[in-house]
This record gives sequence, structure tokens and C-alpha cells, in this order.
Amino acid sequence: MLGYSLEELLETPVSRIHPGELPQLEDVVGRVLLRGQGSTITLTCRTRAGARLPTEMALWAFRDEGRVCVLALIRDRSEHRARLRR
Repeated sequence: MLGYSLEELLETPVSRIHPGELPQLEDVVGRVLLRGQGSTITLTCRTRAGARLPTEMALWAFRDEGRVCVLALIRDRSEHRARLRR
């Protein structure tokens, strides 16, 4: 979806993928960790090629062998936005 290989994605700073939206992302991640509940946020991702892609991110906190982790699922919202414009 974003054009990165797995290795590139793991090495790429979040601020490069979500330029200008890092404070909102940090806020929602903080709330998910504090409350232990899932949350959803609408963001714009920057692809490897530099294009802006409207997305929706769902986040959940969970424990794995004593570590607190956050799982994020990202969905492309381009088609949804195109339908709204019609």
C-alpha cells in the first residue's frame, strides 16, 4: 500500500510516513495505552514515492510476555473519499 519493503518500513521513522500528524498519532497511541481500549484515527500516510494517501488506522493495546504492545491496522480510504466527492 505504501510501497515500502518490510525492511524499509521497519527502518523508516513514523514522522516520515505521517508528516504533520505525529502529535495526533502520539495522542491516540497514548490513550490506547492508558485505557487499554482500541481506538480509530483518520490520517494521511506518505508513500515511499511521496504521494499522500488517506488512511484510517485502528489501534489496540495488548500484552505479550509481559510487554505492552500496540497493534495498528491501516486501511486505504482513497476509494471512500472518491465516492464522497461524486
